[in-house]
Amino acid sequence: MNNFGWQPLPGWDPKAPDILPTGTRVKIRHFFGHKGRVVEWRGPLGPGGKQVYRIRYGPKGRRQYIEVMRDQLVVLPPKAAEPAAPPPADPPSPDPQPARPGRAKPRRPAVTAGWTWTSSP
Repeated sequence: MNNFGWQPLPGWDPKAPDILPTGTRVKIRHFFGHKGRVVEWRGPLGPGGKQVYRIRYGPKGRRQYIEVMRDQLVVLPPKAAEPAAPPPADPPSPDPQPARPGRAKPRRPAVTAGWTWTSSP
């Protein structure tokens, strides 16, 4: 018993290694193969002090939540990180003929309106 007059449930250890951190990807057993993320650790609320977790599953916009015991979860490996961006290319070499001072940028060619039809023999 502690200072507050309550006792933890038998078999509960707050430093237990099987407590899943928030954000862990899991698959819910016997639940049509749904996958989700741990949103909250609810504590030893299951029968015999089993750990209970709140899991978020479903596609964006239709998220749903379910509370399950630890033995109903299968931990999935984290998603593979996106491949690293390729190293930056060498900076382009300076223009061999720099623009003359006082001259504006060259204009883009005019776009002609309408279609060009070609006749076939």
